[in-house]
Amino acid sequence: RTLTQFRVCEPSAEWHQAWLSFQPVNHLRFGGWFGAFKDPDKACPYKILQDSSCPDGAFKLLCSWTGIPSPTQRHLTGFYIAEQLSGGHLYVGHASDKDAALLEFHFL
Repeated sequence: RTLTQFRVCEPSAEWHQAWLSFQPVNHLRFGGWFGAFKDPDKACPYKILQDSSCPDGAFKLLCSWTGIPSPTQRHLTGFYIAEQLSGGHLYVGHASDKDAALLEFHFL
């Protein structure tokens, strides 16, 4: 399996060509933020995974962040891109495998 770094491709947006990455703490105190950063040193590699929980054509993105997790998060093997609901608002963040978002490829 190879690790891949992703960039935003939206020429009219402020974050065009920004790198996607994980930030270790979020408002839910579990998982982390899914962010876009202009500094390539803040980019985080992701692994594209397809396991038995994925329907045909779907996959999950596993974060391969190399930082040291907080003590409450050290039992996890990694974080997946996930939707997180808090206070009636939907956020994109990182969570454990059971809450991972199932994604599809759309080639442009």
